This record gives sequence, structure tokens and C-alpha cells, in this order.
Amino acid sequence: MCEGALRRLAALIVLLLLAGSVWAGEDRRFVVDLPLPPDGRWQQRLDDALGRVLDRILLPEERPRARLSARRYLLSAVPESLPQGEGGARQGMRLRFRRGALLDRLRAQGLHPLDRPPAIALRLELHDPYGAALPQTTALLRRQAEAEAQALGMEISPEEGMPLRLRWRWIDDRWTALTVESDDPGLAGMGGEKRVDLQAPLRTFAERLRRILLRARSVAALRYRQPSAVASPGAGLKEERPEPPERRILLRLLRPATLAEQVGLEQVLSAAPQVEALTPRLLSRREQEYLLVVRGTDWIPDWFAARGMRARPGEGDDEWLVQ
Repeated sequence: MCEGALRRLAALIVLLLLAGSVWAGEDRRFVVDLPLPPDGRWQQRLDDALGRVLDRILLPEERPRARLSARRYLLSAVPESLPQGEGGARQGMRLRFRRGALLDRLRAQGLHPLDRPPAIALRLELHDPYGAALPQTTALLRRQAEAEAQALGMEISPEEGMPLRLRWRWIDDRWTALTVESDDPGLAGMGGEKRVDLQAPLRTFAERLRRILLRARSVAALRYRQPSAVASPGAGLKEERPEPPERRILLRLLRPATLAEQVGLEQVLSAAPQVEALTPRLLSRREQEYLLVVRGTDWIPDWFAARGMRARPGEGDDEWLVQ
């Protein structure tokens, strides 16, 4: 091989190594792997890919407001062999989107994208009715949690991030009890007993796990975005007004909502200063019910009106209906 060819080869190797180092340090939230579409319609797949990126970098309550063109923010599309099943592979594309341009555009739209992935220090435990650990099923749940975290744009590890501990215990051959240990009241209230679908038991665990991770993502993100404020001088000089007494109410939302929309509303509602505690009682796609401990109820109509909903008192003194 001539000297000129050797120089060109060496330069190519250096470029490949530099490119590899750039990809190695990239934000994986902006990378999406897609299988080749059988109908050749890439535009719809491209829009879906950008939607997955937006799901990762926006909180659920802001996600519906994002309107962007996928082609405008596509950085690269590289053919890739994607894993499929046990040891299998299929042809697809690895899409990378322009991180800085996307974040800047979302901020220009008045949204608040997450600069970095929310971090959760997740501990999982699963025990049989006699208290013995079930390591194989726990490992499956851990892999499920890692897959969900990647889809949600989160980072989970045993040690780093907001602490979250999930302890499942089989009560008998059909029922499990979940204990959620967290300093967030909303997360801690997501435990309880649940009947398991014996035809697909892991799916029952996975659905509950996804719901918890969705809320944990929002909690961790808001803590990073809004650190505890330091009291300013003179803050104690403000005239203090007596707080209304605590009341327990039943809040019924009579409108359809996706899982992400439900978690987003729970997050912002539990963060309202008038809400002392929030516990889900009934959760379905068509209707949701929550038991709330609140200070006064005068604020409820205006709070929901600001979010495009109408709230009114129900039949009982302690019931509110939202549509």
C-alpha cells in the first residue's frame, strides 16, 4: 500500500474514533431505534420517533402542547441491526435528533424541557407469602424497570438519585401487596393490594411499575427544577392569615384520560399548596377518583378552570365532580 493511501486510511480511522467518542457521550433521550417500515412510509415513523423523544424530555402536563416538525430536527439516520428476541436481529434505522435546537425551540414555545434525565435510586424487592425473596422475578422486574426508564427518559440505579423503594409481597396465589417507600406523599400512597392476572402476572407488575415510574419521574424533575427556596430577609414580617381547617373530600373526574395525563394531573394537583394529601381510589381510562385532604374548597373551581375543566360540588358536602 502506498504512503498516500496509508495516510488516508489513518485519517479515516481517526475520524471514526472521534465520531464514536461523540456518540458515546450523547444524550440517549434524543436517539430512537426504528425497524424498517414494511410499507416504506417513513414520514409517519419519523413523527412517531420525535414523539418518543418529546415524551422523554417533557412532563406529561406539557407534552400535548409541543408541536414540532420531525424533519427539521433530525440530525442523522443510520442503518442499524436492531436486536429482536433471543439472539435475533432485524434491520432498522437509528435516528438522532438535534438536542440543542429541540430544547431551544421548546423553551421558545413557553415549555420547560428537562435538561437532563431525572435520576431515581430504585430498589426492588419481591417476596413470597412466607417472606422468602424471589430473586428471579425481581431480576425480571428490574429489567422491566430499566426498559421503562429508557422509554421515559429517566436514569435508574441502586444508589444515585431520588430514593424509591418498592416492596412486593404475594399474599396468596392471586393477590399481592405493594409497599412504596418514598418521601413524596403521592408516591407513598401508590401502594396497596392488587389482584394479579394469572395469565400474564408479569404484565400486572409492569403496569403498576410504569405508573409509579411516571410519577417518580415528574417528582424528581420538579425537585431538580425547583430547589428549596431560601427565605428572604423580612419574609417573617408578612401578616399571617389563619389557614382553613383540613377537610377530607372525594374528587371524581368524569372525563377520559390516558395514563400519562392521569399521572400529570396527580402530580400538579398534589403539589397545590391547598392539598395536604392525595390518594387514588379509582383509576380507569374513563373515570378517576381521588381521596384528598385539603385546606378549604373555595380554590377548586378556579384551579380546574385554569386547566380547561369545570369543577362543581357533588351530591354530598364532601364530594366534587370535575368534567
